[in-house]
Amino acid sequence: MKKKCLITIILCFFLFILSSCSFYRIEETQYRYREERSELPVENLPLPKFSEEYGELYDYCRSSKGDLYFLYRKETEQGGKYSVISYCSQADAYDILPINPDDNPSLCAIRVSPEGNILLFDTVRAYVYEKTSVLPERDFPAWPFGGVLFADNGTVICRTGGDSSYYVFDLHTGEKTATFLERDFLLEKGKCLPFLDGQAGQELLVTGAGIYEHQNDTWVLQVPSDRTSMAKPDFSIRKIGKEDGVYYVCDRNWKYRYVQEATDGGAPEITIKVTAWQDRSTLKNALAEYQIANPDITIDYRFQCVDLPASAQEMQTLLQKLNAEFSSQDAADLYVLDHLPWENFQEKGY
Repeated sequence: MKKKCLITIILCFFLFILSSCSFYRIEETQYRYREERSELPVENLPLPKFSEEYGELYDYCRSSKGDLYFLYRKETEQGGKYSVISYCSQADAYDILPINPDDNPSLCAIRVSPEGNILLFDTVRAYVYEKTSVLPERDFPAWPFGGVLFADNGTVICRTGGDSSYYVFDLHTGEKTATFLERDFLLEKGKCLPFLDGQAGQELLVTGAGIYEHQNDTWVLQVPSDRTSMAKPDFSIRKIGKEDGVYYVCDRNWKYRYVQEATDGGAPEITIKVTAWQDRSTLKNALAEYQIANPDITIDYRFQCVDLPASAQEMQTLLQKLNAEFSSQDAADLYVLDHLPWENFQEKGY
């Protein structure tokens, strides 16, 4: 009898604890990031007064010491003629460097290492010059559009193509010494071009998944790409940074800041299903813009095929699939049919 009473008391006490926890349960606040855009101001560069003599300004960069380096290209009868001009802000003086890369018709970018090595890039290789050298001392495979990051030990981190990993190269030898980030990680989600920025040991990375920060040998996703411009397949980034705890990215014309805000947990969930007959970047960009403007709405985007139907039979198969979907419970709210005979579906009342 005593044993049964003891069990009953323990059970009642346990149920009381559960009910108390339920009554006093604190709802966990959920957060998301709101994208704020502002137009980038035109940078007032101290261009050389004689710059017209050297043609068009192709690219420029700022060294770790604050000096500017300009890459010019002038069209001549013999082809493109490149010039590299440095500007020392402390001395307010320009220096025309003796670099002569005229045998390369497709230079597009310039970077300067902390040691003072000058790197000129075309779309497939980097060429390393000493400040006083005329010809490159060495070269290695490189693709500058995914970001170029210099480490403190005379190495540089970059990609070798738009579909590659990030690799570490020794600037003194031009040899690849390690893999910094694997391709599978970079392209795990979305088609946004990965971009690497920041300082060695404190790198920032953008992929189709969002903004990552390198912390203690771990890449931590700080800002998811959902409902941001980073979800666009053709979003091209030129800079990543962090100001007063707020992450931002820049393309050629705009700055995008990501401000954390609390979400309304009690708001009803709204999902719009969108089905396209072909996967197209223009439609993805439009849907991304809609999500940015309407963060409380979720877009469920699907597509039927990647390439155009190659035959009448393939077209008929696709139409049959759409007919079956229209009459099912899984029909989308919006269909983008492009060149398909949408009039037939309209006549049927869809």
